[in-house]
Amino acid sequence: MNYFVIWPDGQRFGPVDLATLQQWQIENRVDNNTILEDAKNGNRIRAELVLGQAGIPPTTTPFSQPSQTQNPYVGYPRNVSYPSSVQVANGKTELTVSYICGALGIALACCIPIVVPIIGLVLGIVAKNKGQTGAGGAIALNVVGLVISGVLFLFGMASMFTG
Repeated sequence: MNYFVIWPDGQRFGPVDLATLQQWQIENRVDNNTILEDAKNGNRIRAELVLGQAGIPPTTTPFSQPSQTQNPYVGYPRNVSYPSSVQVANGKTELTVSYICGALGIALACCIPIVVPIIGLVLGIVAKNKGQTGAGGAIALNVVGLVISGVLFLFGMASMFTG
């Protein structure tokens, strides 16, 4: 399994395999609070959850400098403490945009295309899959916007054909 290392300012490094992460842990380049992103599904977790599950005891090899291409953050400070907000930021933008699309879908149902609440619905589902707790409300808001937009669209089409 490969992971990206997420720096507190949002920079991503990698992907790297578990053995490289373990070596970086020994070298104090990655600590238990380092945020990792699964290269396959984008889920973010703290390094201690990945490194603790590895089942491979750390070695006591002497420090050896990895190549610059393998370790792009050589020279960064070690043992940086990461704010807890980094863990919940994933999906927050999608959630915000989903709420905006839902509100626009309801408020401007007669003026905007039906696609806006559909986009909001998709983003709400993405936010929910990324662990955002408020995503259920955004999804419901977009469903209401979708229904109102759909009804108004059908009413408009019927009016146009019946004259």
